[in-house]
Amino acid sequence: MIDIFINSGLDKGAIVTLLLLPIVVTLIAFSRHILGMRSLGIYLSFVITFIFFQLGVTSNDFPYYSDPLVGFKFGLPLIIVVFSATLLCYVLIKKIGLHYYPKLAIVATGVTAILIAVTMIFGLLGFKNFLKIDIFTLVLIVAITEKYFSILARKNLKTTIFITIESIILAGISYLIISIHPLIDLLLQYPYIILILFPINYLIGKFTGLRLSEYLRFWDILTEKN
Repeated sequence: MIDIFINSGLDKGAIVTLLLLPIVVTLIAFSRHILGMRSLGIYLSFVITFIFFQLGVTSNDFPYYSDPLVGFKFGLPLIIVVFSATLLCYVLIKKIGLHYYPKLAIVATGVTAILIAVTMIFGLLGFKNFLKIDIFTLVLIVAITEKYFSILARKNLKTTIFITIESIILAGISYLIISIHPLIDLLLQYPYIILILFPINYLIGKFTGLRLSEYLRFWDILTEKN
């Protein structure tokens, strides 16, 4: 079946990314409703997951294999720089009376300028490839910049930092799972296996019991003898 996709013009890297998309969303939904990891949404974790994955690809011959050590090495500094740059730009223009999208455009431009400056500074200091950025990652950077901006516009800094940490944790767990080589090989050999995600998500959506975090939180009460 994978040959049909390849004959249609898609390379294996694109095919694997398409197959991993629903798996990542399912993992985040599972962590939210079964494990009880708190977050205001899955979008930020989803985007950060694929930033890690893309930056962890080390071979052009195998663009669908990602090394977690490399992904985290380049991904975490990038996320920190983007968040810090977004926060700085937002604070500078917060009180200026502009519409939302022009403000967002200014922030995105500022973040881009800061990324370029940071790259140049570390290059002059001899730290090459401190920030590893390609076209796909640039698109994702714009996406998380918009998300950071929207959160900052509605929430305070403490809440935004909390959401960022939660999102990075969820993204890290999801990334570790989707970077498992046997899983990717299985998806390439049997791509229709993702259909099993339909009943899995249905069961997650129907779950009404206590989440794992709630069991841990209320363990003393649950085990208390009458």
